[in-house]
Amino acid sequence: MMRLFFFFFVIMFSFSFATCNVNAKEMLNQDYQNEVLKNWIIIVENAYTLPDSSENGTPGYNIASEHFFDLYKKSGDAIYLNFALHEADRGKREQIINELGIYERKVVSHIIQKLNNDILPDNYFDLTPFTVANIYHFYNITIDQGQEAKAKLLLDYWTSLLPNIYETDDHLIIFKIHSLVSGYNQLGDYQTAYRLGEYLIEKQPFPASHFAVDFFLTLDFSAKSSGYYVSSLKILQEQLLPLSEFLDDKYIQAIIRMNYAMTLFRIGNITEALKENEQVFSNLEYLPNPNDKAAIFNNLAIIYLNTGRFNQYLDFQLNALRIADKENNYSQQILILRNLYIFYRRQSETEQAFNYLEKALHLASEKNITEELAPLLISLGIYKRTVEDQPADALDYFYEARNHAINYSNYRQIFNSHFEIAMTYLLLEDFETAEKYINDIINLSQSRNDNLGYVQSHITLANSYIKSGRLEEANTILSRFTDSDFHQLTFEFRVLVHNISLQIKMENGRYKDALNESSEMISEIIDWLRESSNQETGHMRMDQEFSEAFRLHLNLLFRLNRPKEALYTIGSLRNISRSGFYNNPLLKSQMLTQEELIHDYQLSDRIRQLRGQYATAAAEHKVSVNNELITAISERNHLLNRAIPQYHDTPYENALRKLRRQLRSDQMVFHISVFDGQIFKFAITRGKMDMKVYPKDDYYQGLIKNATSSLGNGNTNLKDLHEVYTTFFEGDIPKTITHIYFIPDDHFYMLPLGILPVLAPESSDSYRTTSYFMERYSVSYANTLSDIVNKRGIKNDDFYYEMAGFGISNFSDAGHPSLTDLPFGPVEIIRSAEVLDHLTEKKIFLENESTKENFREISGKSRILHIATHSKVNNNNPLFSALYMHNGLSNNANGELTPDEHSGIMYAYELFDLNLNADLIFLSSCESGSGSYLQGTGILGFSRAFSYAGAQSLSLNLWPVRDRTAAEIAVRFYEALNEGKNKADALRSAQMSYMNHNNSDPYLWGAFVLYGNIDPVISTKGQHHYLYIMYFTLMFALIVLFRLYKKRNLVRNIIQRP
Repeated sequence: MMRLFFFFFVIMFSFSFATCNVNAKEMLNQDYQNEVLKNWIIIVENAYTLPDSSENGTPGYNIASEHFFDLYKKSGDAIYLNFALHEADRGKREQIINELGIYERKVVSHIIQKLNNDILPDNYFDLTPFTVANIYHFYNITIDQGQEAKAKLLLDYWTSLLPNIYETDDHLIIFKIHSLVSGYNQLGDYQTAYRLGEYLIEKQPFPASHFAVDFFLTLDFSAKSSGYYVSSLKILQEQLLPLSEFLDDKYIQAIIRMNYAMTLFRIGNITEALKENEQVFSNLEYLPNPNDKAAIFNNLAIIYLNTGRFNQYLDFQLNALRIADKENNYSQQILILRNLYIFYRRQSETEQAFNYLEKALHLASEKNITEELAPLLISLGIYKRTVEDQPADALDYFYEARNHAINYSNYRQIFNSHFEIAMTYLLLEDFETAEKYINDIINLSQSRNDNLGYVQSHITLANSYIKSGRLEEANTILSRFTDSDFHQLTFEFRVLVHNISLQIKMENGRYKDALNESSEMISEIIDWLRESSNQETGHMRMDQEFSEAFRLHLNLLFRLNRPKEALYTIGSLRNISRSGFYNNPLLKSQMLTQEELIHDYQLSDRIRQLRGQYATAAAEHKVSVNNELITAISERNHLLNRAIPQYHDTPYENALRKLRRQLRSDQMVFHISVFDGQIFKFAITRGKMDMKVYPKDDYYQGLIKNATSSLGNGNTNLKDLHEVYTTFFEGDIPKTITHIYFIPDDHFYMLPLGILPVLAPESSDSYRTTSYFMERYSVSYANTLSDIVNKRGIKNDDFYYEMAGFGISNFSDAGHPSLTDLPFGPVEIIRSAEVLDHLTEKKIFLENESTKENFREISGKSRILHIATHSKVNNNNPLFSALYMHNGLSNNANGELTPDEHSGIMYAYELFDLNLNADLIFLSSCESGSGSYLQGTGILGFSRAFSYAGAQSLSLNLWPVRDRTAAEIAVRFYEALNEGKNKADALRSAQMSYMNHNNSDPYLWGAFVLYGNIDPVISTKGQHHYLYIMYFTLMFALIVLFRLYKKRNLVRNIIQRP
């Protein structure tokens, strides 16, 4: 009945139409076109809204197609047959075609040909005015390369006829916009597609239909491809998501939610992106297309990687790999294998990483995917050169890549392979061979009119001249190019140009010019690093060119006797790390609202634009651009303080002044930095500051590497450690010093100063025949001067618990069977709590009570947090460093309560919303993600994560130690702390006690280090004051009693006198 009603409605509406085909002249008639478009709108609108639109599950587009066909048969107007064929799915379209006569099929043969994905006719893109016949002109087509120029001419012609302001009631213009957006998107001109369609984002230009979905999906893709993620979010939230709910098309809903998740991820809202993708994954049956399934697996894998859920990341990547393999999608397989290579390389599992890259190469070779061969070979060569330090093997891969690239005449791959060959020979200091290949790419880039490659290759040649001592030749090369030539280079290459120029100026004695140039470049590098921290880890990327620029700048300042400026420069770099953490999207999505995330994204984009403008602006415009830049950075800093409010970096100029006022006469600071293999050391006391620069020599770096490499394996070499002491510290410590603050860098992070022998040992393992650094000095660590001055004197007494302990012994029962048991963990917690008898409010969580939920509940309320469980530091992704707690229970598929793996892992990024104010966090049995020695990046990241989360001090061990040893040292540490000693002295006392009474091997007692504030946790001043009062009260009472006694005896004597 409803179908009859709808048919009657269409017939009534069609009275105005002629019963014959409309000719071209009539097609241009405005009234005719408006009438047709009104019919289109009403038919499509009703197809999706009238009750029969859901009859028998028939989709709205097929209902619309049917009624367009009915209208065609009634009116004879082929325009409606055009609409009917385009709206129909394949089955419905075949049904319509079967009803057509021979002549009718001939009239629409070009449409049938197009919809069957056949070659488009030669006249398809001829310049003709846009009419209603062109509504679907760019729908469901693939534009061949030979037709792209004609297609663009047609699109540009239609665009040129658009009015300056669109009117939403002008239906023809709105439909033209649909075609233009589709067309420009097909050609890859996403900027134009987005610019034309953005006006309609807040409108309702089309009835709720698949046609509308197609338009907004295309517009969304153009917005994303142009970098307009905020607009993409608006399109999705205001148009596509409501449309998908209205249409109730499960496939469309899944596709739109995948797009929504992608945009959320891009603006940094990882938490919501994960929810959206997991919702799509829970309805995987609505994604019949294997490519869509592979996409959701890949999307979830990426998010799991960015949330530290590495096991799930691997599961999803491997599932996506299986789907791609089943579908013979070789390019997708290679992409996934590359992802797995990158993952394992970041996890320092280099052998596994290399295997996946080799698998990708084998697949590309076997399936003859020629475009992938050279890039994969180049990646393998870079791996051999950088990871395994095997330049000879690297060259084999690079030469093979070059041969493939030459065979297939791929210019970019030829250029890249020659470049990597040249860089390898530069590393080997074979300058002659390196320059041969550099000259090859100079000639190659010149022959291809590749100006960028031409400039880059010349700069590489100039760098070779610098490294081989030919400064004049390097200067000649630089003089060939202008500033505008250099500005087209990547930032890394611009820094390299600066480094070459700076060395030439320094060699020529032009120190003032060199300093001005260097100071400006260092400022640019710091700004670049601040805004360009790795989006996954929050770590800044210190490229070799940047490290060299800092090394040259510090050497210049040292030569000019400006040690304070040198330290300030280092401080500016060190203080970036808070911005680095802030740049981690996972942390931001946890701490900021979606509106703030959008604002942050806009500010970041604005800052990038302004930096680009400033670099190329004329002198008279630089001030105004810089003012805008300062304003944008200020706004972003406001968001930074909102995300990480517990910690504020102090500029080194202020921190140094404050530090020297605060340092006692028995305290000093050693501040070490390493740039481009050169070591810079600052010794700071209350009265002076000295700077020492060690020669850029393999000896010094090798010394510290050799000394630290054996520690984590239990092969302590005292002679190497003593040589470290005599080389870097002996003679630089005044006699009055008893405590040292140590700010390390690079391999120095892995060195506990306390284990350095200060007297020459008899042999490398004669542990009892020497005296150690910690017998003379207590030591604490910091990452910056800010960590020292900001943490001194801070005291918070507002704690519910004075100590909270978490301990696990059986990790299989706790849900982590791969971790070794710690039988002394609970014992350590109990004994530690017992010796802290000056603290009354203590809470202990052991075994199944040592859960993440209890930790979150208690941690912000406790003065001391002691965690005797596995805590693994992720050296490459410090925010994903983990504390392993007891897993909670959740229902499995059978309704049984089983451990929930993820509820038993507390990641470092989750600490930031706990409002930690603990005086001390003691991590026992801490180890790296690979179970070995903690690397500098991991220690820096882990310690800073706790510091930024609000903890005043952190104790951890640099390599795994036996849990019994850890327990004994922990208990002795708390005994000393209970006596009122400061944290550094308490740790020193515990280590000395273990060394003297248990075992003198530094491997056992030397792993523990203290970061942050060293003040006592327990003050005994009040107790001493009480004892003094009692003592004086007692003495006073005794004196009074004695005098009374004497007086009594005197009276008695007087009475007894005769």
